[in-house]
Amino acid sequence: MKIILEAQYTCSAEPRGISHYTIQVIRQLLKRHRYSYELTFFDGNREMGNYSRIEKHFSSFNVPTHECNTISYRETFSNREIYKDKSYNDYTGAYGDIFHFFNLVSIPGNLKGEMVVTIHDMLHVKHPEYYSPRAVEMIKFNLCYLEKMNPIIITPSKSAKEDVLHLTNTPESKIYVVPESFDEQSCLYPNDTGLLSSLGIYKPYLLFLSANAGNKNLCRIIDAFESLAERFSDILLVIAGGTAILPDYQALSKISESRFSDRIITTGYVTDEQKHVLYSNALVFLFPSLFEGFGLPILEAMARGCPVITSNVSSMPEVAGDAAILIDPYNTEQLAHEIERVISSNTLRDEMKRKGLEQCKKFSWDKTAAMTEDVYGVAANCF
Repeated sequence: MKIILEAQYTCSAEPRGISHYTIQVIRQLLKRHRYSYELTFFDGNREMGNYSRIEKHFSSFNVPTHECNTISYRETFSNREIYKDKSYNDYTGAYGDIFHFFNLVSIPGNLKGEMVVTIHDMLHVKHPEYYSPRAVEMIKFNLCYLEKMNPIIITPSKSAKEDVLHLTNTPESKIYVVPESFDEQSCLYPNDTGLLSSLGIYKPYLLFLSANAGNKNLCRIIDAFESLAERFSDILLVIAGGTAILPDYQALSKISESRFSDRIITTGYVTDEQKHVLYSNALVFLFPSLFEGFGLPILEAMARGCPVITSNVSSMPEVAGDAAILIDPYNTEQLAHEIERVISSNTLRDEMKRKGLEQCKKFSWDKTAAMTEDVYGVAANCF
């Protein structure tokens, strides 16, 4: 059986989130080699350099690739007539039994073959206020394709599955939960504390690491830090990660106006090595997000022995298990109280570290790939 894997999201210059997931899953699928795999991607006139990124991630597997040079990827979701008379197969030259698209926005409206789609979350539909109008419109348009193509769907959590069930016409029998994982190799990164000083970090710190989007609850994190800052005068708040497409301007303003702004460090985008050193040395990782499709940073932090405070809503309890402290993400006082409890107790931090490392053992990218292959087996019965 030939499986075509849409590799577009591996072409990011700064992989994170969906890009990271796509890279890891495809690499594991190619390693397992249970089926015959080929890759597709768009690179109009090769102007974006996507081919070199595909080579970087997958050249060692000698996997056949299908590159569409006649149009760019952006055209596939901005031109609503693009699939009127020409199929995805015609554009890419890829023909197979099953096509796996790793994000809802990727799916075409004209395909010869069975379709599997990973839907990471339905947040653009549930909470459009946190996204640009264009991004929301794009997702809603692709939901029309979803209804038309009637694919098998993979979600990373039970919570995300429930959202798909409630917000689309997809029957439950066509939705499969396949949890994501963390990069096990990250545990091998050296704990180079010199990287901390290069980022301006010179004291014990609380860590937030994610794109600065409104759903990440950064304003309440800053409020909780400010309520503790006078009593814990040697503590910093480190805000790491790039800015989302629709940044949290309220949080950015709050940082600049804070009377403790000299103790709030913003790093911008961080490399994998920097990220894992930040996790390794933080007193606690703060991830009180309002909603998530999965919550990969929870596992990343636990894998590096960092205590985690996260939310008791959406998918986060599924990922964290009993290894993190779960809070109401709308309760700033509770967040501050739990931060104080963690940073004041070496015993509690040690216990959370132990539980976190145990929780991580329940996840692996190989397990994710194996479960994904099982879904391909289900899809095979459709033709």
